[in-house]
Amino acid sequence: MEVLKPWMEKGFVTLQDIRDQERFDGYYHNQFLIVNDCMHRYRFVAKWMLFFDVDEFIFMPKKSTIQPVFDSLSDFTQFTIEEMPMSNKLCHSQDARLAFRNEDLD
Repeated sequence: MEVLKPWMEKGFVTLQDIRDQERFDGYYHNQFLIVNDCMHRYRFVAKWMLFFDVDEFIFMPKKSTIQPVFDSLSDFTQFTIEEMPMSNKLCHSQDARLAFRNEDLD
């Protein structure tokens, strides 16, 4: 929240807590429901919507912005950005036992 709050106050970020909805459906199916809900709520407000996980990002080379990319795609209703793995050596098999999900914290 410390990171999000300034962006929320400027109106750049809207936070919708959807954690309780996961108990009604499976995670990935629920993810599609949430994306559809977002598109429905903001379809007349947002020019572009980007959906990605918090550990993903769009890389732009120095001295460039994403605006020319959006401008070049203005005739399209949707587009997909191809995922580019940074490395296949980021995780080590010996670290697997250290990974956990939120349920493991309960």
